[in-house]
Parts: sequence; C-alpha cells; structure tokens
Amino acid sequence: MLKKLSKTLFLLTLVTAFSLLFISCQTTDNEAQVGPTSQVLEISYPTRDYTVAESELKEQDRYSKRALVYLPAGYNEKDPETKYPLLILLHGNGGDEFSWGLNRSYGEIRIALDGGIASGDVKEMIVVTPNGVSDKTWNNKMGYSNRAGVMQFGKELRNDLLPYLKENFNILDGRENLAVAGFSMGAEQAMEIGIGQNLDIIASFGAFSCTPFSVSFKMESPYMEPSEFIKQIDNTFPDQNLKIKLLYMTCGTADTPFYPGFNAYVPAMQDWNRIENFRSTSFAGKGHEWKVWVDSFSEYIPLLFK
Repeated sequence: MLKKLSKTLFLLTLVTAFSLLFISCQTTDNEAQVGPTSQVLEISYPTRDYTVAESELKEQDRYSKRALVYLPAGYNEKDPETKYPLLILLHGNGGDEFSWGLNRSYGEIRIALDGGIASGDVKEMIVVTPNGVSDKTWNNKMGYSNRAGVMQFGKELRNDLLPYLKENFNILDGRENLAVAGFSMGAEQAMEIGIGQNLDIIASFGAFSCTPFSVSFKMESPYMEPSEFIKQIDNTFPDQNLKIKLLYMTCGTADTPFYPGFNAYVPAMQDWNRIENFRSTSFAGKGHEWKVWVDSFSEYIPLLFK
C-alpha cells in the first residue's frame, strides 16, 4: 500500500513538473511575441516669462515647465544614429500639456499613433504636448489662458523647447522633419505662431477647429481675413522658396463661432502657391468637440513626413 502511494505521488510530481515547464515555455513565447511598446515620458525644461522684456527679467520670471513626450516602439536612446521626425501638439484655451491625453495608454491619441505606426500607415515619430502659455500663469488650472502668454509661445518653442528636445532625444534635423498642430486655440497658434513666426524652421502644420483671429481669442472676435494672413507671412518670410509642405485644416459644420472662418480659409489656402499639400475636412453636424479633434488627428498623422 505504501509503495503504491509513493508511486502515485511520484507520478503526480512528475506530471506537475512537466506542466509547469510547458506553461513556462508558453509564457516566454507569448512575452516574446509582444515586442517593444511605445512610452510616454514627462519632462521639465527651463524657460522664462516671454511677456517680460529680457532686460527686466527677475528670478520669478525664470522657471521650468512640464511637457509630455511620446517615443515610438523601438526607440533607443543609446542609438543616436536612428533619429525621428517631431510633431508638437498644442492644446485649446484653458487647457494644458495633458489635454491631448498623451499620458493615457489606452487614450485615442496613443492608440492612433501606436496602431498607425505598427501598420506602416504612419511614419515613426516623436510627439510632444507642451503647455502653450509662455508666462507665469502657465500652471493655472482655471479660467482662460492669458492671450499675451499664448501669443509669445513661438519664442519659447524656438529658444527653449526645441533646443531641449534636440539635446535630449534622437530628433532629425531639418524643417521638413518638424510639424506643429493643435485644436481650438492650439490651431490658431499652429497658424499664427507656427507659420507666422517659425516657418523657417517648421514645414508642416495642422489646424483643427480654428483660424487666426484679428483681435483676441474670444468667440465673438472676428477671424483674420485670409488675405491679411497671407500678407503677414509674405512680409515676415519674403523668400517664396520657403514653402509650407503640408497644411491640414478641419472644422465641424455646427461649430458656429469658427466654421465661417474655416470656410473662408479653405479656398484661400487652396490657391496659395506657398502650400505644396493642402488638405481639409468638414465634419458634418459636429461642433467644437473632442470627437472632431481626435478624428482630425487620426487623419492628419498619416500625411506627415512623407
């Protein structure tokens, strides 16, 4: 009886050992199939209050700001030979660096990037969502963004954010490898600050649910006439060989404050000979809403860096 029990226990032990070995092999195989994944880092870069004259800067006018950085699957900081194009994504009025939800693993933006890159429809890229307010109110959590700080962000982008990113990440040189896009207020910044102030270093742009404003960023403010916008760009950057590689504009047809401006800009941008590739989308029945911006982003990124 004892011998029979011992034999049974031995067989059970043997079966258990083989089962564990099989499960271990299966787990290892599955983990191997997962492969590298994208990651999002939170960075802090030094900058200053650009609404204060440089000669009048005080200690409190210099500070560090947060931004989120998306790195595609397979990014290796120890491989400086493999470099990536860069997309800067700007938020809307009253928003911040978290407004695009880049830090959410299963958020729409992250899914669009990961899925598009994995399928080959989207080029591998680094994506950064900064806070687009360049004064000491940048970290305020309530109310509208200070327009003075908003319109100074082009200087922070050029002088502080881009140099920091290029020093700390593997980013390709050349304006053709840099894009700026945004929704609502961020769309106005993409056009006025991106095209208007930094066309010499940025080639591609996306403006979702907004156009340049003539006075202030308020619902009742009139949009800047397209002819005036074009005139400003030509005066700032007279070299006609400095082209806009891509401009993608979108708006919901029920977005009452902004759709009239969008309608005015679309034909003007189509005819502007400085734009090599102009695309636009009207979202029927949609207003000033997240669904428009997510869909705009998903349609925009396959067009970039091609």
